[in-house]
Amino acid sequence: MVYADPSLAAGDIVKAVHIQDLRAGMNAGLHHSSRHARVRAGPGAPREYDVKSVKTGATPDQLGFTANAKGFAYLDQGVGGMLSGPQCPTTDHGHGIPAQLTSPPANCNPNASWAAFAKQFDGKFRVPTVRNVDMRPYPTFVKAYMHNGYLKSLKEVVHFYNTRDRFAASSCAAGTEKVTCWPPPEVAANLDKTVGNLGLSDKEEDQIVAFLRALTDGFKSP
Repeated sequence: MVYADPSLAAGDIVKAVHIQDLRAGMNAGLHHSSRHARVRAGPGAPREYDVKSVKTGATPDQLGFTANAKGFAYLDQGVGGMLSGPQCPTTDHGHGIPAQLTSPPANCNPNASWAAFAKQFDGKFRVPTVRNVDMRPYPTFVKAYMHNGYLKSLKEVVHFYNTRDRFAASSCAAGTEKVTCWPPPEVAANLDKTVGNLGLSDKEEDQIVAFLRALTDGFKSP
């Protein structure tokens, strides 16, 4: 089930986002649950500057596919990027099924008329439930959270939502990023202002993290 803004084509845009995500195989890690998701204002996560990941994505793989040809210049506009992207193929490939379900290019727009709504969706992403948010194949497995994998632990996620605006800065000194300093958001448009300065103590952050971990299937109290 996907929740949508009723003023936008009866929710068709958000339903399309759900289809796009399923097609892209994003139901892993924090995106584990594809049901009961909603498209919401962006939390303002900074860009991910993992040099190894970006360089790897900018290089063709063994099949000649380049995941991120723009390298560090790439900017993830979220749902807005899909709406402003190229239109999906209109052919059914002779199979009589909806054209948008026949392996179109990534981030294509299934309805050209939706392009007019792109700016309203810049920086917005499909957000799942928090069930199994801490599930991992083995205890030391490092998970990546937020739409671009910028945060690497639930503690960092909760701390970000708690202090994003309090510690906002144009740049961070060595050793301060994700602790007492947050770089600018990757996309500032449609920023969610209901979070960012929650006033939680370090202990309260830890209590929220403990609650989130308890939502894992088969969880056993330590």
